[in-house]
Amino acid sequence: MNYSYGLSGQTVIKAANGTVPLTGGIDANLDLASGNFTADLTLNPTSGSFKLLGFLPSSADIAFAPQGKATGSLKDGVLTANSKVAVKLPSIKLFGLGIAGGANCATSTPADINLKSTDPFFNPLSGGNVTGTYTLASLNNQCGFLGGIASIFMAGPGNTIALKLTPKS
Repeated sequence: MNYSYGLSGQTVIKAANGTVPLTGGIDANLDLASGNFTADLTLNPTSGSFKLLGFLPSSADIAFAPQGKATGSLKDGVLTANSKVAVKLPSIKLFGLGIAGGANCATSTPADINLKSTDPFFNPLSGGNVTGTYTLASLNNQCGFLGGIASIFMAGPGNTIALKLTPKS
């Protein structure tokens, strides 16, 4: 069975001390017999404002490049999913001035995002909520002169994600 969802929510980047809004969609093919699925994930470009060291105003433009299909299962009303996503940073600013970023600036390895439904019973016909955690890898060496410093304030574990999946009509 094919299911299509819009998604909305947010992710908290722990090292950068900020929240980033997320929107996009997911087109899934669920094997009803096994409960396993594969899906095409789309995350729209977004931006976030952060307080580095708790007080330095910064911002980043963020884009996402899924690395292959998302996979997972829907068993006993519990949805679990995994997606690997390269995180791209076209622009990183501090006090409104560009300090890093670029067309090829990205995490050195994709984020490995594991999600699990939070509703008592996930119904694929009505959608629902999923949450998870992930680690952001350090930035690659294509983020400009100050990319290494910017990486310190972006990379690390303990990032959270919360999404609402809404069926497309």
